[in-house]
Amino acid sequence: MKMRILIFVLLSFVYSIQTKSQCPFDNFFPVKMGMNQFDGTKSLLMNSGFDNIDHQYDYWTREDVPYNDSIHIYRMEIKLKRSSCYPGSEGTATLFFADDKFYLIYMTISYSPSNASQGMAYYEQLVSTFVKRYPVKIPHERSSGRSGKKIGEGFYLCKNFNEHNSKKPEEISISYLIKPKVSFSNNYQVMKDEAEIESFDIEIVYKNLKLTKFQ
Repeated sequence: MKMRILIFVLLSFVYSIQTKSQCPFDNFFPVKMGMNQFDGTKSLLMNSGFDNIDHQYDYWTREDVPYNDSIHIYRMEIKLKRSSCYPGSEGTATLFFADDKFYLIYMTISYSPSNASQGMAYYEQLVSTFVKRYPVKIPHERSSGRSGKKIGEGFYLCKNFNEHNSKKPEEISISYLIKPKVSFSNNYQVMKDEAEIESFDIEIVYKNLKLTKFQ
C-alpha cells in the first residue's frame, strides 16, 4: 500500500514538473525570421514537433507592393506532432516565405472541450514565454464571422507601442478561442453557430513584415 502511494506521489510530481516546464521561444518557432526556404525546411525536419509537409505551393503577388514590382510567395502547410511544445490534441502550422525569406507563420493548437483547462494553462504559459522577447501587451478580442459574438481574446505582443500600428510590424498575435460547432442549412449555403462547443483553440500569428517589400 505504501509503495502504491509513493508511486502515485512520484508520478504526480513528474506530471507537475512537465506541465509547468516552458517551451523555449526558439523551440516553439524553430524557423527563424529571415531564413531562406532551404534552411527553414531543414530546421523543420530536425524539429521533433513538426510532421511531414502536407501541402506546399508558390505564387507571385503584386498586391501591396511597390509599383511595377512583385513578390514571390512560397507557402508550406504542416501538421504538428504532439510534444512538450505542442501538447494539444492536434495542431497545424502554415509558413510563408517572401522572396526566399521567412516572414510569417500561422499556428493553431486545439484541445477538446473536456481539456479546455489544460489549453488555458498552456496559453498563459506561452504568453509568459513570448513577452520575454516582445514585452508590450495590447489586448484584443476575437468574434465569430457568422454571429458577431465574442468567441475569444488575446494579445498583440510587440517590442514597443508604436510597432503594432506601423506599416511593417514585427509582432506576435496570440489568442484563445472557444469555438462553437457549426451547422449548415439551405444545402450548405448558410452556416450557423450552435451552442455546443467544438474545441478550445490557441492561435498564434508571428510576422515580421520588415523583411519583405510589402508596403
